[in-house]
Amino acid sequence: MSVISQFCPRQEVYSIDESFLEFEGFARWNLTEHCRDIRDRVRKWVGIPVCVGLGATKTLANRIAKKDPDMGGVCNLSGMSEAGYFEYLGRVDVRDVWGIGGRLTAKLASMRILTATDLARANPDLIRMRFGVQVERTVRELNGLPCFDLETEPPPKQQIISSRSFGRLVEDKRSLAEALHTYVARAGEKLRRQDSVCSTVGVFLMTNRFMPDEPQYHPMASISLPSPAQDGFTLAKAALRGLDAVYKPEFRYQKAGVMLMGLAPAAQRQESLFGDASSRRQDLSKLLDGINDRMARDSVRLAVANQSKPWAMKRGNVSPAYTSSWKQVAIVR
Repeated sequence: MSVISQFCPRQEVYSIDESFLEFEGFARWNLTEHCRDIRDRVRKWVGIPVCVGLGATKTLANRIAKKDPDMGGVCNLSGMSEAGYFEYLGRVDVRDVWGIGGRLTAKLASMRILTATDLARANPDLIRMRFGVQVERTVRELNGLPCFDLETEPPPKQQIISSRSFGRLVEDKRSLAEALHTYVARAGEKLRRQDSVCSTVGVFLMTNRFMPDEPQYHPMASISLPSPAQDGFTLAKAALRGLDAVYKPEFRYQKAGVMLMGLAPAAQRQESLFGDASSRRQDLSKLLDGINDRMARDSVRLAVANQSKPWAMKRGNVSPAYTSSWKQVAIVR
């Protein structure tokens, strides 16, 4: 994504292997050649092959534009005539249209919509009535009308979840508390990164459902905060209260997790009538985040979060970190 960003001022990182670029102001450029340069540089600098699709909308630039192997990895739908454009879409199965999955494909087939051309020529109002506004927007995008904006920054999350399965079954409350404090620390970092506050902390525990001989128990508790907060100390204290509410010693637990709910921008936080020390705790939490970013994760942490983590997830089959750890750099002999 870093290499690709050098070719355009506006980029949306859509997923780990997909991004959108906006070529506004590139009217005098040969965009097909420009995109070939993108492919060549990524292949040379990163070592993986990529395909590039050019279209008037996100839907056209996505999977449709990258389906034809004869295009050499770069497909420019913007340069086609209208007849050639719809002829090309006629060779694309409706399943391959961005946002159309297997379930929608079967329903569209009952309406004799089998290709991208069929979907493009469908009545948008009828499609909206049958399938909703998202599919209607897809129809309009197939006709060159942009309906999905470029998101250069991801929207704030409405809910943050942090959980892991344990490497072994856990019975004692202390180990569960250590795990939950580790998880709530991760969730708190994400919360502060998007500059939001949380009004409710959820805590859940799970036994191993794949062991039917074991007693099963899957509780969850929601702890409301007196006022919305984002500091790790308040969130950790609420998580511990949630654990007190759901823990039962007669069960062996396979998984635990924390959910931060009721998120809102920090700028809209309602202050307490009588005042509190949340601003100092918030500043301290951000300071700890900065230290951990620079030094290493968990360089500074709450004392209750045990560093040894005997309950931690098994990592015997984790992929080697060839590109991010000096100790695991591949050696050529």
